[in-house]
Amino acid sequence: MRNEQPTEMRRRHYPSDLTDEQWAAIAPLLAGYDPLTADLRQMVNACLYLEKTGCPWRYLPINFGPWETVRKWRDRFLADGLWPEIAARLARALRRQRRRSSTSRTALSDPESVVSGP
Repeated sequence: MRNEQPTEMRRRHYPSDLTDEQWAAIAPLLAGYDPLTADLRQMVNACLYLEKTGCPWRYLPINFGPWETVRKWRDRFLADGLWPEIAARLARALRRQRRRSSTSRTALSDPESVVSGP
């Protein structure tokens, strides 16, 4: 007989999971989505796991929920233009957590494309 526990009780935590501070930074972006159809924090955690590990969809750990559900939500976040804003807010939250300026001060230049001399 299998040990049947609710998913949230047995869900494993991964290094890519959102902290409470990070979730607070992006939760307002998800206010327009229906939280009854999926745990939105878990869907974002699953998307972050996939981005971080590069694992194939079908290898997504089952404790994130069915991979088809995660894919549907990721596609929706992308189609709505939400994923870049989520990434930007998470980057700002990480910079605050590390006590750095909220904006990056680094600039990159490609020496091959810079014209020098006459």
